[in-house]
Amino acid sequence: LSGANTYTGLTVVKGGTLRVYGQVSGSVTVEPGASLTGVGAVASTVDVSPGASIFPERGSVLALRGNVNLRGKLALESEVSGPGRIEVGGRLDLTGSSITLASGGALPDSPVHIIASYGTLVGKFNTGGLPSGHTIDYRYKGLNQIALLAPAAANHDER
Repeated sequence: LSGANTYTGLTVVKGGTLRVYGQVSGSVTVEPGASLTGVGAVASTVDVSPGASIFPERGSVLALRGNVNLRGKLALESEVSGPGRIEVGGRLDLTGSSITLASGGALPDSPVHIIASYGTLVGKFNTGGLPSGHTIDYRYKGLNQIALLAPAAANHDER
């Protein structure tokens, strides 16, 4: 979707990928096997079911202005500018969620990658999909942001 979408009802992604390059005004539910991506914004609640995913575009921001219930996975792709990130304006609920690197586990040389910000946070990721030694800091630098830390950052306390 591109431009400003004036439809304020629920958008259900039953299969494939919803690419947001403008603004979605209503709520979005992403069902198993489907995904949500883009560099735009969703103005209301986003529900990501188990088996579904959100993957912000590489080096970009996907703005989710309402609450996000992430029961599926946050898939990160990387490039020189780093992985994309999500900005959640409300509550980010990670209960039952996972995080993976979709690009085969390679990240740019930077030891810290901000992957999300939030208003309030509930739960944590299952981190089994991360490369060995990588960790997650859920309040990076004491702020409401989630950082993916490479082994060097975790070992040298650059948080």
